[in-house]
Amino acid sequence: MSKPAERERLLTVEAVAIRRHAQAFSAKKLVDTRKDLIAHVKEIAASGKGEWIIAMERDFVANDLERYAKADDKEMTSSLNAALQGFAAIERKHRIVDNKEQYQRVNEEFSFPKNRKQGLPLDEARQAFASHRARLGNYVKYRLEETEKQFVRERGKALSIAEQDYIARQARTLGVALPRRAKPAQANSDQGRLSVREAAKRDALERAYTSLPRAEAVQAHPELADLYTFEAAFEAALKRSADKNTPDAENRRMFLEAIRQKSFNELAKGNPLPQAERQAPQPSQQDLDPER
Repeated sequence: MSKPAERERLLTVEAVAIRRHAQAFSAKKLVDTRKDLIAHVKEIAASGKGEWIIAMERDFVANDLERYAKADDKEMTSSLNAALQGFAAIERKHRIVDNKEQYQRVNEEFSFPKNRKQGLPLDEARQAFASHRARLGNYVKYRLEETEKQFVRERGKALSIAEQDYIARQARTLGVALPRRAKPAQANSDQGRLSVREAAKRDALERAYTSLPRAEAVQAHPELADLYTFEAAFEAALKRSADKNTPDAENRRMFLEAIRQKSFNELAKGNPLPQAERQAPQPSQQDLDPER
């Protein structure tokens, strides 16, 4: 007997229990901690350093194996151990990929066309990247809490940055010219057309700008100094021109925020802010009051 009514009852009870758990203090604390982990992943990703990203991801996997893999869960244990073996392979290749003589031997070992892509060998490191990327992709298909899914997605983005860093080093060592990668459009139009690495950098800049004291933010990201200078000049210009026709504070705030977001994009791409923006010319009435 299939008992569909009993199954539906149990699923409903489970759903109610999950909602109640999500409202508990401990659950909210867990969500906050995962948000901190997400910020950490973005910060390491923004560095663009493949070795740092791989060390981070290796630590995450080792943590899962040590704390959450049960002895009788052979599937999970096997998958995590395979991931750690893959990271060890990546780290070994990191040590030689910049050495032309040593890496040439790897290049010769993967000479068959099926073992190459864009003129580069699909060595153990490339295979490990692909395997773990698929592993993370499978994680987000599970019934996870939303911030846990976001944590896994950000890890996947960071892994892609590490993989592209490794591919660039392969190409540089072997003298292979890679085709230019198109920069994907972001879902949020405010972020413009940023690569994964640039988007991570942008997030790090915005987080430092909004959450750290000015001195600490500039110490961590010197390029933010220009943005602070711009905002001070903008606010000074508004004070000089203040009169009865000055738009309300909310419109001024919206205009300033739009310019700030554009500036984050430019800094993330490695572009200095235009001198005109740093001088902060006064916006037009239409800019500040778009409903007019």
